[in-house]
Amino acid sequence: MKNLPVRRVALQYSIPYQTLRDRISGRVDPNKFLKETIFTHDEELGLVEHAEIYARLGYGLSNTAMQKLGGELAHHLGRSDTEKPLSNCWLYGFLKRWESRISTLKPSALESNRAKYSTPEVVEQFFNNLEAAVAEYGLQERPDCIFNPMKPESPQSIVPLI
Repeated sequence: MKNLPVRRVALQYSIPYQTLRDRISGRVDPNKFLKETIFTHDEELGLVEHAEIYARLGYGLSNTAMQKLGGELAHHLGRSDTEKPLSNCWLYGFLKRWESRISTLKPSALESNRAKYSTPEVVEQFFNNLEAAVAEYGLQERPDCIFNPMKPESPQSIVPLI
């Protein structure tokens, strides 16, 4: 097997060519991979709690935002010279370590808009409009006629508003 071309072996065993070449040339030492993380357990727990607080407020953090936040924390703690975002390897390891508490989802424009426009003034205006509509159509004594028509195909979607 020593005389086989690197490219052929890479194709045969589905190994990226450059990865195999780096290993053979000695540029990558398989025994020198870091097993520990850049942060302690408590520091990572702080990142998780921070992400959970944002999520409760309706602002989920994207992968990019989490990498940037991690980079800023590493710089603040003196473990990095710059505030450069942390790598994908760190992110995926972090998410795997904390998969019971956090996960990534594709951001939803609807959810971020709900959070953005749910100010006390907007909520008060909604209830003022609702009260006016209920009075206009004489529904004060008929709450069973008020429902959410968003998904009329399922009976569970008919939710009384009052």
